[in-house]
Amino acid sequence: MVGSANLTSSGLGASASPNVELSVRLSGDDVEHAHAVFTGWWRDSSPVTRDSVIDLDRAARDLPRAVAVQVGLASGDTPENVGILAALMGDARSTNLWVKAQYGMPNYEQWRSEFWFSSSARGRPSFTPGDLVLIYAKEAHACYAIVQVVDEPRHDPKYVVERGGRPIEEAERWPWVNRTIPRFVPVDNRLVRPIDLGFTGQGLQGGHRRIALPEFVAAIRALAGESDPY
Repeated sequence: MVGSANLTSSGLGASASPNVELSVRLSGDDVEHAHAVFTGWWRDSSPVTRDSVIDLDRAARDLPRAVAVQVGLASGDTPENVGILAALMGDARSTNLWVKAQYGMPNYEQWRSEFWFSSSARGRPSFTPGDLVLIYAKEAHACYAIVQVVDEPRHDPKYVVERGGRPIEEAERWPWVNRTIPRFVPVDNRLVRPIDLGFTGQGLQGGHRRIALPEFVAAIRALAGESDPY
């Protein structure tokens, strides 16, 4: 059996928004032919060494980065939409990827322009300029927007009070500030649950966590409408 399904809940049809997968059963001459094809690929391949991985990483970092833009995708696979998503997925391969929790319900409009988020006083967060962040709304238990970090974290509880209207006691618990610009805020207010991306909201007790590229790409596709919205 050869197929496209990954060993995930969505890939195996066990999630609320399962993928549509394709499989084919091989037998007889088909199996022998497939074996010959794979053997040829291995024969013609090159060994992957530490030096080759370092060289590839260096070459990837030298590629020009896409310009971050405010995104509100219209419906349909227009050339503009396809280009926006391709640029975002390309950037995701060469930077740090995060999911960041926010209190309350989703607020799409606040992320459609320059904005900011704050992090816990437990320690200086590891966000760096260029990092991509998936925003998670705690009250909705779902993710709904992607932003890009534009500066290093700074300890600025006064900023949290003035810009966020929060009491000083709360600002001192969440004093580390990062400014952001929008990268992908869907116009049709889509949501995607963390469990459908491979993690849970319980892992966000500290306010944020790193996520892997497959999880992040799955979020892009879900928010773009490539699977049913939550």
